[in-house]
Amino acid sequence: MLSRTPAPRIIRPIALGLVALAILGSLLLPTHAADPLSNEASGSELNLTMMLIQLLGGLALFLFGMEMMGDGLKAAAGSKMKDILARFTTNRVKAAITGSVVTALIQSSSITTVLVVGFVSAGLMSLTQSVGVIMGANVGTTITAQIVAFKVEEAALAMVAVGFAMIFIGKRDRIHQIGRIIMGLGLVFVGMDVMSDGMAPLRTYEPFIELMAQMQQPALGIVIGALFTALVQSSSATTGIVIALASQGILPLSAGIALIFGANIGTCVTAMLATLGKGREAKQVAFVHVVFNVIGVLIWLRFIPDLASFVESFSPPPEQEGLSQHELFAASVPRQVANAHAVFNICNTLLLLPFAGLIARLTQRVLPRKEGELLTIKYLDKHALDVPSLALHSARLEVARLGDRALRMLDGIPALIVKRDQSVFACIARQQEQVQTLDREIANYMAHIQCGDLSQEEAAEYQSIMLANSSLVAICNIIADDTVEIARRSIYDKLRTSQTITELAEHLIPAVRDALSNAVLCVRSKDPADAELVLAANHHVKHIANECFRSHGHRFESPADLPLFRLKTNLVDALRRIYSHSKKIAYTVIPAPEPKDASSPSIAKR
Repeated sequence: MLSRTPAPRIIRPIALGLVALAILGSLLLPTHAADPLSNEASGSELNLTMMLIQLLGGLALFLFGMEMMGDGLKAAAGSKMKDILARFTTNRVKAAITGSVVTALIQSSSITTVLVVGFVSAGLMSLTQSVGVIMGANVGTTITAQIVAFKVEEAALAMVAVGFAMIFIGKRDRIHQIGRIIMGLGLVFVGMDVMSDGMAPLRTYEPFIELMAQMQQPALGIVIGALFTALVQSSSATTGIVIALASQGILPLSAGIALIFGANIGTCVTAMLATLGKGREAKQVAFVHVVFNVIGVLIWLRFIPDLASFVESFSPPPEQEGLSQHELFAASVPRQVANAHAVFNICNTLLLLPFAGLIARLTQRVLPRKEGELLTIKYLDKHALDVPSLALHSARLEVARLGDRALRMLDGIPALIVKRDQSVFACIARQQEQVQTLDREIANYMAHIQCGDLSQEEAAEYQSIMLANSSLVAICNIIADDTVEIARRSIYDKLRTSQTITELAEHLIPAVRDALSNAVLCVRSKDPADAELVLAANHHVKHIANECFRSHGHRFESPADLPLFRLKTNLVDALRRIYSHSKKIAYTVIPAPEPKDASSPSIAKR
């Protein structure tokens, strides 16, 4: 259920926790007394308290800046991302390119994963295509490392100031979004600068230098990177610390590559946690993510020195005289680590993309779809709440799923009315309980969406979804209450099945069912053509109902025929109301025609 899903904004509590730890450390630990750990050779002292405060505070600023920048990017581009993914993933190559572009634009692989799960579940994207998108998303995440590798600390505070002014002075949403992007990027660089300054004393601390030398062993670096990323639930945090260490010249390139490899494995834990309480499709996509990242690291494990040499060949240290070894490292390793991260993910995608079908088949074998599973929430994902347009899309898919349940309930009416199959009563009751569960979860999810800042278009979409959900729930209530009561009364009164009832089951119920089916398609796709089919059935439904009454409604052989006539009347009324609600759903896509003015010529003529 929705309540079991991990919180979507994991970065914010991490950042707040880091700030709290930094403040607590400043209160409990002495800030001026010399620390007992010292480097006797150089005479320098390590003040662990101030280092801890700067490291945690800088990391908090870095993560908060990443979140703010991501929010701005998602708000600016998020509404178009689902359309791009749906349109440009017709083959695995396009899927990989699209996944990388989408993730680079919105700076969130989790949002990309949410979209992929929704499309796979809805049948709009095959699992093989999703493999390509996930691979491309890994390439898109390398943009983060490229951004933080830039040395623009001098402009960082200016970016924060400009972004702040745009947020609080600008009057248009687009200006606010751009302001969040600029201010977030500035905070990223400020946080990097604070972390880098905090770790500067480690450059001359021999025990730490020896530890960094040991980190060149790939296995140790990968394990540490994976554990840290899994702990803080953010590969961006690992990337930031790695580049901060590199910018002080205390992290060799090979050690930085190993840590980045570990971060790629550790971030799979986030994807796996996000599937808790989700359907089989979500677990399959997470499994694809795990397989791709782990295989990629295993391929490169023995080639880390070769990757380091290759990266150094096209991003060498600056040619400046008088620079020490630390200064050369500080000037070149951050960019080299970012480039190694990009080369690693791009090459993995090129190597494994031809095997996307094989990975998809392996995933389906390990995690096969189970038929007949209990009803669970399939599309409502808290990760999507960060982007209202994506959250509304998820809600629309879940409402359409509720519509599928209404269709199943409608299919049980002939067995109730004509065949008098009493086992169907219990089946409809169970389905109605599931509908009520879905309705509660959808209402809860929509309440969260309403708390966000919705644009005018998103507010209209919100209203459309709520109206469709209300109509579908009303249809389920008509079937579960009215038609079931009609069936129970017919059994109690021992009414015979007349020719009219048979005609209703053969003609009117299928006509209403076709209209409801098109209405559900209309909810899922927002296609006006489906809505037009619902409205076009109006004359046909009325004609069938009138014909039933015209041929049999006025013929009473005896007073005993009155209960049967009432049964027919109540059943036709229930089916008409179901069709009426189907039309209301259609009007959420095609606006209802405005009533003619009383002074119009046609009215005046009448």
